Amino acid sequence: MKNFILSFFTAISLLYFSCASQQVKTSQHVQYAYPGDRAMWAQIFSLSKPYALPEGEAAFPHAVIIPHHDITALRQNSFYAALSKKIQPKVVVVLCPDHFESGKNFITVPKKTVFETPDGELCLYRELLEELEKSELGKYVGVQDGIWRNEHGIFAHTPFIAHYFGGAKFLPILLKPESCAENLKLYKRLGEFLWKVLPEESLVVASVDFSHYQIPRMTAMHDYVSMNTIANLEDVTNIEVDSPESLTAVIAFAKACGSAFPLLVDRSSTYDYVPDDDVVSTSHQYWAFYPELGRACVDSFAKKALSCGQRVNRLCYGKEKNCTLLVAGSGSLGAGVRTFWAWDRYGLEKDVALRSLRDAAGTEARFFKGFDAYVFDPPLEDEPYLALDRVVHGTLLCVWVCPLEKIGLAGGLCDSKKKESLPCVNILVLQAGKGKGLGAGVKASAKKLLSEYDCVIVRSADASFGAWAFLRGKGNGGKNVVVEEELGFLCRKEGALGSGAFFAVNWQDGFLERESFSYQLNSFGLPPRVFQGQGEDEPPKKSVWGFDR
Repeated sequence: MKNFILSFFTAISLLYFSCASQQVKTSQHVQYAYPGDRAMWAQIFSLSKPYALPEGEAAFPHAVIIPHHDITALRQNSFYAALSKKIQPKVVVVLCPDHFESGKNFITVPKKTVFETPDGELCLYRELLEELEKSELGKYVGVQDGIWRNEHGIFAHTPFIAHYFGGAKFLPILLKPESCAENLKLYKRLGEFLWKVLPEESLVVASVDFSHYQIPRMTAMHDYVSMNTIANLEDVTNIEVDSPESLTAVIAFAKACGSAFPLLVDRSSTYDYVPDDDVVSTSHQYWAFYPELGRACVDSFAKKALSCGQRVNRLCYGKEKNCTLLVAGSGSLGAGVRTFWAWDRYGLEKDVALRSLRDAAGTEARFFKGFDAYVFDPPLEDEPYLALDRVVHGTLLCVWVCPLEKIGLAGGLCDSKKKESLPCVNILVLQAGKGKGLGAGVKASAKKLLSEYDCVIVRSADASFGAWAFLRGKGNGGKNVVVEEELGFLCRKEGALGSGAFFAVNWQDGFLERESFSYQLNSFGLPPRVFQGQGEDEPPKKSVWGFDR
């Protein structure tokens, strides 16, 4: 019966947006999902139980992250129902990406828009609007009505706000997407400003969906980085979410109000509703920001949450390895070793690697986006060197590069980092010079270096041979074995994209997970593509690449 109900709501939600434009009678009145169907909303409100949250009088959050993907209605209900038992806010602010970029400014708010819900109209908190307009942020604020009727990032939440926080005033805020670093500072200031002007009994909701347009195996890789980044209150600019802007603002608000303890309440993805390994997935994370919680409180919460089926996260940052990286094959596009990947949105990027891999990166560059590091094609040098040295999620991540012909110098490179108190992930790239082949015994020598390194990559700078990656992992029966991954070619000698695989590696609380995503020439004679839900026998519609399992 439960599966039938989930399937029913999944089918209804997938049909919903096809008729969204017919739901609103006027430009100022905004309806909600399944408008007028109070029986359905009564079902939604009653079908899922409230989430388990930490106990205690002071254990209520002022800031939360809740998705807007309509497939999550029952989990949204569980979160709002649980929050209503802890807090009855006077004001609820929802931060959301401006999905359709209808806003004329960086921050967009309504003034006359009426938000309908099954429990009646929500009352706009115009006092905040006035404070915003006259503040130093005023020049970045645009007041617009008539753009809200299609903004699902907002109306996905309004029924729950009206139902569980009756009488609360409400203000939705749209934030311009794909902001540069300078603009993200603006959203940090917005979060700090909200704390200064909102009543103490307020709740700020970041309406954010996580990894988009990926098959579940890659979705999981993206989600590890997002979880680790939020848990450590690190810079969210480059994680794979639809609104780093909203997360930047809500984290700034949480810090300002002394609620800088992020707690993962649950997580899900499309795969939970459509269990197909090739489904094009969107993922969701549910977070609450608390004042510092004692270990006993967190342990008690985790035990109860797990018994309720919630997917919580209890990791030992700074004690175990936590990082995720992507490795590519042989050849050179000048991509090097990177810590983020940008979307060449308008095809104007001067960076050769970003231009060359624009289509390979998939829809909105989301395949490449959201890793802690990328090992593409390090520069070829005569002596070993350290290409990357950074601390991420309490883990020191180092990428060492050594000429293949000087493999004997690779031993001991890590010694300089052994004094670090943090757990360390060491990656070694053995780089063959021009015209060098993969000699006999190279693989065996590379494997021996796994006594010092977490992963060893053997590659050719000019694509004389395809790349390989070696690491220690679990084999059949759970035994520790040396894992070999053939990566092939990122770029051929003549500069054309090659056939091979991207290798995603994740250390989560010291536990290793790995996935390989292959790409190859298709029957249409186009450049290599990696499958992302489109049939191999169909010509690509928007991209010449897709991701193949």
